[in-house]
Amino acid sequence: LAQEFGPNMWASHYPFRGLPNTMKAVVFGLLAFCWPAAALRTGTDEESLSLPPEEGAFRVFASSWNAGNTLSTKYAPEAKKTLIDNLLSGHSESGREADLVILGFQEFLETGNNGWNLANSMESYVWKPLTDEKLSTMNAEMKKLSEAPTEVKHVQKVLADLMTAVQEGAGSAYEKFLKDFGLAGGEQYPDPLATKASADAAADWSRKALEEAEKLETASKAERDKVLAQNLAQVDEARAKLLSFEESLKSFSVNAKLEPIRAWTKSVVKEVRDARAAAEPSWTAAGEFRWSKFLDSIDNVAYVEKDLGTEIFLNAYKAEVKVQTEALKTWLRTEAEKTDGRLAADWLNTQAMLARLQKDYNLSTLEKTNFDGWTKVQPEKARKHLKDWMVDTSKATSELLSPTALGLRSKYLAMQSFWAKFDSGTRCHLGRHYDTMIVAYSNPWSPWKISHVPYSSSKCKDNYASQGCSLDNNVGMECGKVVNLMVLQAKREQTEIRICALNTHMSFEGEASARLQYISEALLETQSAGCNMVVFVGDFNTRLHCFESGSNASAPLYDGTVDSVLDHFCNGNQHYCPLTDSSLDEMNQFMTKDEIKCFEKETVKEKRGPFASKEKVWKVKPLQNTLDRARLREASIVHFNPTYKLMAPHDNEFKEVEGYTRCLQGESMCFVNREKKYKRNPAWTDRILIKDAPGFEISTDQYNRKLNPNIESDHGIVSASMIVRVQN
Repeated sequence: LAQEFGPNMWASHYPFRGLPNTMKAVVFGLLAFCWPAAALRTGTDEESLSLPPEEGAFRVFASSWNAGNTLSTKYAPEAKKTLIDNLLSGHSESGREADLVILGFQEFLETGNNGWNLANSMESYVWKPLTDEKLSTMNAEMKKLSEAPTEVKHVQKVLADLMTAVQEGAGSAYEKFLKDFGLAGGEQYPDPLATKASADAAADWSRKALEEAEKLETASKAERDKVLAQNLAQVDEARAKLLSFEESLKSFSVNAKLEPIRAWTKSVVKEVRDARAAAEPSWTAAGEFRWSKFLDSIDNVAYVEKDLGTEIFLNAYKAEVKVQTEALKTWLRTEAEKTDGRLAADWLNTQAMLARLQKDYNLSTLEKTNFDGWTKVQPEKARKHLKDWMVDTSKATSELLSPTALGLRSKYLAMQSFWAKFDSGTRCHLGRHYDTMIVAYSNPWSPWKISHVPYSSSKCKDNYASQGCSLDNNVGMECGKVVNLMVLQAKREQTEIRICALNTHMSFEGEASARLQYISEALLETQSAGCNMVVFVGDFNTRLHCFESGSNASAPLYDGTVDSVLDHFCNGNQHYCPLTDSSLDEMNQFMTKDEIKCFEKETVKEKRGPFASKEKVWKVKPLQNTLDRARLREASIVHFNPTYKLMAPHDNEFKEVEGYTRCLQGESMCFVNREKKYKRNPAWTDRILIKDAPGFEISTDQYNRKLNPNIESDHGIVSASMIVRVQN
């Protein structure tokens, strides 16, 4: 185990810090017995400690990638998908889903959709398996929840049958009314019964007019009045029959019939609202609309009751019946009045006008009178009101227990994201040196609620209207050599965690002291921001140029060839060359040494004749470590191959150079240093650092590296999955 982890295991793994040496020996003895060292190094690019899920813990997934100054809009669709898969691989393992995803990009330019081409695409991938499962389950549960039981559905059927019976009765009554009064087909009124009866009587009496003129006039008028009254009574009786269905409606209470449905609906709506609240995520406007539509389709009893009350179509039909019957009565009265007028004149000239009087009473020649009221009796209009009423009530009862499908999809989720970006500017962009940015996504299903905490300082300045700040470490004409800082707050009930998410692209031109200073200054900012947890990703550009204790080396390892560098770590293995705890690596020394010893180029003078010449030679430069390493460490030991300097064999510029090209077995990219420059030899430049505070313990269950052979970047992706446990 000592060989496996190295002497710095104690300092770099939190559970062992502070233990007495005797206790450490006991712990390692148990580990050696229960957990063989061979199980930790499997010959893959991944270290997986397989920590069990823990209720109440906060999970963070982080990835870092140097894009090699490529444009996200230029990525082929398949390459883009593979890139996203690699960036997110491991963030959504079942039962171990991250609550927060942090992605750091260097030498990267986002263009396209609102300037966020890749980030926008990412939103449809983060937590996709979890989201698909949750939404599928939610849709199924809501469908089941909104399905009415048999006894409630029976009430709906009874109500529909009753309404149908009432409406059919009303229709039959109206058709009988039309038939009784000869109005079928919309024809004008025929001569009324009053005219016929009056004519028959008057024809008989006219022959006796001379003998009984006065008596005849009085009797004729009385008979006409009597018959008119009978006709008016018949119309009123017909109207009463037409509107008798109202009594049928009153015989059962729609409100009472709906009560079982109303009670069930109320309980289901509460269950749906509770289920939605328990699901945690926020929704887009379209998602909110679907929820509203779904709830309205369940909680529609009031609307249905209003429709069944027939306030629109039923009242229109009743009004039409009243208009038509009143028109009929008006016509009868008008005809009677006209007859009275004609007869009164005729009685004045009884003898002279007897022939005319008889003619007037002859029904075959009696002249019909056009009356405007006729046009008000339109059977089709009343029939339409009845039909509309039936259609509307049928629709209302059918919708009563037929909720719409909720149909939730991932696009209806409001994905919460945060970002901080350093824009390198036009000069750098024209020279194809791009930006440094960090993006974070909050799990919509997590019980932890993530929010952004504004932070900036005199050194860490806002840039590009982002949700964070950047420490500008550019020297001279450098581009994008900064540290992004974004402060987030995670809250679950009464527990809060303040997270500082950092991303950097550091320069390889400077010495180790410069990179150490940049890391120190960034960590000081996290202290000022009051963070309990720090996740620091990026291309730190640390190389293999440090001095190993006990070595007699006069030059750094990386001042050689690709083969010589890889041979040192591969140990004859053709596919697996991990860094582990080698102190040849600058970052390992930063994390473990009080005094850092790395080779740097130093200019010396040599005398050659009368003139002095200058020459650069390697010198070990001791450096006091200024980092607060009490709780700072790398995410885990580096059990993966170098993250730099990579090229795909199918790349147009790929060329094998003896000693400077090596393709490891099973890998889709090779290590290539065409320039033969020592700083372009393989290295672990891309790393993830973590730091916790008292009361907050971070552990890592995955730390790995992935390759993107279809994108022209010479860096791999590094990712880590971490768990934060808040101690009581």
